[in-house]
Amino acid sequence: MLRLRARYPRLSLRLRQAQLHISPPRLLLRPPRQIRHRSHPKHPLGLSFSPPYNDGEFTCDACGRSGHAFTYHCGTCKFDLHVECAALPEVENRRDHEHPLVLLCGCPPEGGAAEFVCYVCCGCIGKGCWMYCCLGCNCGAHLECAGIPSH
Repeated sequence: MLRLRARYPRLSLRLRQAQLHISPPRLLLRPPRQIRHRSHPKHPLGLSFSPPYNDGEFTCDACGRSGHAFTYHCGTCKFDLHVECAALPEVENRRDHEHPLVLLCGCPPEGGAAEFVCYVCCGCIGKGCWMYCCLGCNCGAHLECAGIPSH
């Protein structure tokens, strides 16, 4: 890398900019040992370095995917979040939609329709899974479809 910097200073600058652009959110760099999350207001969530279950895995209550390592866990309720899911932004903007999409913790909302269809991929959004929702258009998108990388 040292030789690249000397020979191609612009490439070096671009590499540094790219690294800054893809750096993870602050929560992922040094996750706090305990958090309070709006998706689980009853109890704090403690950081576990491995799943607290006998089979060595957990199912994330945000995305519905399994995990085998770090989890924010509520021992009382058996509620679990991937560290990445706990750090999801509250609002996501997409170029293909005129309004901001708001993170909805749990789908459908109470009293809402039985299921939501993702406006990006037209797939069903699983009951209880988080999604990004447009409050103005009453439409939603999977976390992945809204631009959030899957695990």
